[in-house]
Amino acid sequence: MIKKYNNYPKKLSPEFYDIARKELISSVSQNKDIISVYEYGSINSFGLSDLDIIIIFKSKNKINFKKSDIGRKALMLKKYGTIIKTTENIFKYFFYLDKFNFKKIYGKKIKVFKPSKKTKEQIALLAALDWLPERLLRIEVTLKEKPLKIDASLSILNSLGYSLKIVKNITKKKVSLKLLKDVKKLRKSWYRTKNPEKKLIDTLKKIKIIGLNLLFYYQEYLKKKKLYLNRIFQKEITTPIKLEMYKNSFISFENINTLSELQKLNVKKFKNSKIEIKVPFFLFPHFDVMSKLSGSISKNIKKRVDSKIKIKYLMKQEYRKALHKKIFLMEKNYKFLKSNKFENGLIRYGLYTGRAYEK
Repeated sequence: MIKKYNNYPKKLSPEFYDIARKELISSVSQNKDIISVYEYGSINSFGLSDLDIIIIFKSKNKINFKKSDIGRKALMLKKYGTIIKTTENIFKYFFYLDKFNFKKIYGKKIKVFKPSKKTKEQIALLAALDWLPERLLRIEVTLKEKPLKIDASLSILNSLGYSLKIVKNITKKKVSLKLLKDVKKLRKSWYRTKNPEKKLIDTLKKIKIIGLNLLFYYQEYLKKKKLYLNRIFQKEITTPIKLEMYKNSFISFENINTLSELQKLNVKKFKNSKIEIKVPFFLFPHFDVMSKLSGSISKNIKKRVDSKIKIKYLMKQEYRKALHKKIFLMEKNYKFLKSNKFENGLIRYGLYTGRAYEK
């Protein structure tokens, strides 16, 4: 008999995280190739929250480091997360990737470059399209999983909730995010919640609807303000453009003109084992630009696009420039990872770098 649920949250104390952090620092201090270790993110739910760390190495090949070197307890807190691995010269530009809350926990303090207010606005626009469709797809994948992993489900709820807050803040749309209080309660009080599994499933379904609403409002906001494209020449496409994000899991860009169409298309049953989240094709140029640059990340995105259709559009110069910068930094980081035969370690776009580098 197949279990319906597994991977329940661990019961861990705040002290466990402190001990894990100290163990990590003691361990990495023995490695002369490590310059610094930074923590990022926040720990709000003990037993669910990862210990999010960035290890900054010397810029060289043949670095001697393996995942277990962070210590047994810290390793327990990295079940689904990735240990970010980079160099000082790349880390300096991390604020050009996204908004982060860095805290140095070991080694040299590194001065980071801060983008202008205008550039920060562009970075936020990119992040919304990078994350929202992909996280909606992960909700769909999670709902189809058997058995359903409780800890991973609570993790994606938290991640999607963060993206929803960003998009709501950008669009200023009056959308209720009261559901995020339920997410927080489930994550903090799982074992004190009545019938938490049912509540988890209900919350996953509800947050998907809210996410689709905000994705549509975000598209309309980009159109109205002309912050993304100056012009898109096609009004319609003959067939959907599909981007495979995970094995048999796709973002499908389609002719969707209304919110009701978007909601209706995303309640249909899937054939075979394929899972899709359907989104307006107006959002595809973001991914199209990513696929047309040089480097492994761009080439892998291009390979994952199942379409011969060529979309003609004029992208805003500021938007394109910020997107190019983001890809360039991660391509540079990826080369460092490959040169040292690290299995993973990108802070952004790791899912586009092949099976060995997927989270």
